[in-house]
Amino acid sequence: KEKLYLKEKELNEKISIIYKEISDIENEKNILKKELDEIKEKFLKKEEEIKGEIKNLINELKNKKRVLELKKDEYLNEIVSLKKELNRLKNEYNENIEEIELFYKKEFNKIDEKIVFYKNILKTKPNSFKEFLNQNVEDWEEVLYPVMDETLLSKDINELKPKVISTPVFGISLDKSKLKSIPTMKKAEEEIERLNLLKNSLEDEKKQKLLILDKEFKSKEIEITSKIEVSEERIKEIDIEFKSIDEEIKKLEISLKEKINELNKLKDEELKLVKININKKNEEIKSLYSKIDLIKSEIRKLKKELENKKIELNSKKQEEYKKIKKELEDKLNEESKKLDSKIKELEKKKNSISKDERISELNREIETLERELKEIEKEEFFLKEYDEKKEFLEKEDEFK
Repeated sequence: KEKLYLKEKELNEKISIIYKEISDIENEKNILKKELDEIKEKFLKKEEEIKGEIKNLINELKNKKRVLELKKDEYLNEIVSLKKELNRLKNEYNENIEEIELFYKKEFNKIDEKIVFYKNILKTKPNSFKEFLNQNVEDWEEVLYPVMDETLLSKDINELKPKVISTPVFGISLDKSKLKSIPTMKKAEEEIERLNLLKNSLEDEKKQKLLILDKEFKSKEIEITSKIEVSEERIKEIDIEFKSIDEEIKKLEISLKEKINELNKLKDEELKLVKININKKNEEIKSLYSKIDLIKSEIRKLKKELENKKIELNSKKQEEYKKIKKELEDKLNEESKKLDSKIKELEKKKNSISKDERISELNREIETLERELKEIEKEEFFLKEYDEKKEFLEKEDEFK
């Protein structure tokens, strides 16, 4: 048993030494990890520098693009404003044309009404009283018309049977200036001719006004359209510049990716070397832990062997204990029977012996009983001590 304890102690010392080795390797590994972090930090700093440099270039291009966008918005607003002005001019132009057309249409209608009026005067129904008057009575329009019924003019001469006489009408002279009248045929023809000339003159006047209006509108239209075209051309130029800026930004972004990839390759190469060393340290630690597991396995075997020995020893002690206990219990039972027998015997004698004799015998019996009791107490103490030792050994085994 002592050898097993010594062997276990030796193995535990080996484990402590190995743990010390592991601790040293862990420290070396931590140094490598720190180196790993330093490499990462170094390349992160380089990456941030590259990103910052390219980001500044991209921001400059984006700022330039924003300025161009503002200019483009100005041109777009100007185009909208010019198109509104052009629409306003078109509407104004169309309204002016409508006004001119409407004005001259009214004038032409008035003239046409008058021409129709005079043409109706010239128009005569065959065999009518009016035809008769035109053929036979000079200036009848001024002499007769003011005082006659107008409906007579259209009546047939066969119905009226008119005749020309030299006597004044009704033999009365009248002031006909305020009476109704119609122009003479000659005056009607002259008026028709004058009205046609007036109509032609108004037509020319209308054409001239429309021509002037059209020239003014087209002049303004060309001016505004030219401004719109200039603004649109500027917008096209800005769009081309937009495209150029976007391409430049795209190139910078591609360049950034390429530089970051190249930087990552360099970083990975450096990290790889350190990680290889860390892996080696891990393998060493793993190997040492394997040794510890083997030693622990050996310790467990020793403990198992020790446990088996203890079980064997306890088994023997238990048998011995049972045997001793049985002997003691038998002895106690025997002594107890003897005591009971003597007590009965004394009970029988108490009436046949004297008081002094009885006292003397009782004293002897008491002394005998005391001796036997002391023996019993010793045996009980032995059993109690054995039980305590047994309990202590069991607890010691559990602790280990």
